[in-house]
Amino acid sequence: MKKASSLSELGFDAGDASAGFFRPVDAATTPTAHRRRLTKVSVIGAGNVGMAIAQTILTRDLADEIALVDALPDKLRGEMLDLQHAAAFLPRTRLVSDTDMAVTAGSDLVIVTAGARQIPGETRLDLLQRNVALFRKIVPPVAQHSPEALLLIVSNPVDVLTYVAWKLSGFPACRVIGSGTNLDSSRFRFLLAEHLDVNAQDVQAYMVGEHGDSSVAVWSSVSVAGMPVLKSLRQSHASFDEAALEGIRRAVVDSAYEVIGLKGYTSWAIGYSVASLAASLLRDQRRIHPVSVLARGFHGITDDHEVFLSLPARLGRGGVLGKASSLSELGFDAGDATSGFFRAVADADGYTPSSHRRRLTKVSVIGAGNVGMAIAQTILTRGLADEIALVDAVPDKLRGEMLDLQHAAAFLPRTRLVSDTDMAVTAGSDLAIVTAGARQIPGETRLNLLQRNVALFRKIVPPLAAHSPDAVLLIVSNPVDVLTYVAWKLSGFPVARVIGSGTNLDSSRFRFLLAEHLDVNAQDVNAYMVGEHGDSSVAVWSTVSVAGMPVLKSLRDSHSSFGEEALEGIRRAVVDSAYEVIGLKGYTSWAIGYSVANLAASLLRDQRRIHPVSVLAAGFHGIPDDHEVFLSLPARLGRGGVLGVADMELTEEEARRLRRSAKTLWDNTQLLGL
Repeated sequence: MKKASSLSELGFDAGDASAGFFRPVDAATTPTAHRRRLTKVSVIGAGNVGMAIAQTILTRDLADEIALVDALPDKLRGEMLDLQHAAAFLPRTRLVSDTDMAVTAGSDLVIVTAGARQIPGETRLDLLQRNVALFRKIVPPVAQHSPEALLLIVSNPVDVLTYVAWKLSGFPACRVIGSGTNLDSSRFRFLLAEHLDVNAQDVQAYMVGEHGDSSVAVWSSVSVAGMPVLKSLRQSHASFDEAALEGIRRAVVDSAYEVIGLKGYTSWAIGYSVASLAASLLRDQRRIHPVSVLARGFHGITDDHEVFLSLPARLGRGGVLGKASSLSELGFDAGDATSGFFRAVADADGYTPSSHRRRLTKVSVIGAGNVGMAIAQTILTRGLADEIALVDAVPDKLRGEMLDLQHAAAFLPRTRLVSDTDMAVTAGSDLAIVTAGARQIPGETRLNLLQRNVALFRKIVPPLAAHSPDAVLLIVSNPVDVLTYVAWKLSGFPVARVIGSGTNLDSSRFRFLLAEHLDVNAQDVNAYMVGEHGDSSVAVWSTVSVAGMPVLKSLRDSHSSFGEEALEGIRRAVVDSAYEVIGLKGYTSWAIGYSVANLAASLLRDQRRIHPVSVLAAGFHGIPDDHEVFLSLPARLGRGGVLGVADMELTEEEARRLRRSAKTLWDNTQLLGL
């Protein structure tokens, strides 16, 4: 049977579904087809902000050449040399500087941070006029030397000066962008994440409008794990009102002033913020950022008002590729709001690793096959552990894999690598990842295969638990949900410290398919697969969103063609994608390697990120309390394992499918007699 090559073939959309999320931007372009291979970024202004931006772009290896421009030649050369002296530790990026704007010629991205400071007693209008005069000296020559560049304005007041740069450059509006409220939104997410005790990357929240006192906190689209914050707070009877919400917005606005009051200026945060914008633009990531764009025609702003302010915009190689077309404003919590999002996990409360724990972090990987080695290699590359122990039953292959990693030591973090066939090598592990498993023999029943894997786990799990009694167990072996249950029973560990990789990768594939279809970055798609890692998994369509907009609602609003059959086709495509890879190359490895390393980072670094992983699901969504079944639900992961499980709001049909998935898994576990 021919496989569908796109979601359109599955009946998801007869037209371009992206139009349901973004309005087109006039004159949106892609660079000239025969463009040179190297990437050049120019930073105008070598002050604290300009240098923080240049340093972060250099560290992240976003450019082949960085040009610095400033009016003070000595300071400028000193800043350039200070970066060049770190060449041994950084990517091979060419650094140039000059007071003459000609040094910026051929730039792909020009970042303007230069600006006049307010003189005591000077009016805001006088200051603005001085900055306009400065921009008259900067922008026209920049546009002349780099006619295809993107202009990214950081100077304040950023919204007005972005408008000025647009007028002076003659560039299309899609290629003139202000940093806007990108950093404000990051501060908003940070404040909410601190309050809810989750990772800021799992909070979807935007500040829009002016970068300044009149900025708007878009509470109506704030969500965590696909759950609207205000609705969850109301359901948990948390106390909040308009004054409390305004207090949080005010805290976001005031946070920059607080930093200035403490150290005299802001630099690092804006450096990271602008580097994130640069990455989206230069690498065509199509990520969604709240940046200052031409806003006429949006939300009642009249078409004849050429005003720049921040709206969530999709950024790529041609600049602004689209602006989110659905936003609204509403009006937090005096207590612990976390309970509105997560149910407590048995044994998680108060658990932290032993207080006198050693400083070094150790990860053990049990099983040195394709999956195990992809996981070990990714963890090593990301620098997540000080020591990695490999265990396998085949000694020669095991030693060969270890040496192959050790020979790359010059290019990698200084991580100790050890290996053995004896489980004693895992002693003192913080995280033990089990990938070992028996393969199905032709003609063998699923039950026989499962019983052979249980026998294998009886040899692995008890000694693993004995050697590392404080470890978190992460099960990757298939069938992962049933074997996570087996590992829990055999280890004697609290349920919070036994986790299955579950549908973390399935959810990534789901997000990838949707992102490809909607032409956005997968990190901006909020979507979960839950239930069994397998044929009965459930796609939670009711919580799928992009830029805070529910996907199904946006598709209906744009009159896109889709039905239940189409949605099931997409779910099926997610499930089948692993089989497709196996059919093409014989096995899967890289994607699961990245997926498990992603879980390892959340656990080892206490990131409190939310992942759909296999956890004890008794009592959730109608699953009986006495059914000790493991399946995937969005869970908050940290140093102690599972810190909480999101009590998702499912539709009746989604809950029914989840219970059916649970029944399948429960029936399998009952055959094991554990």
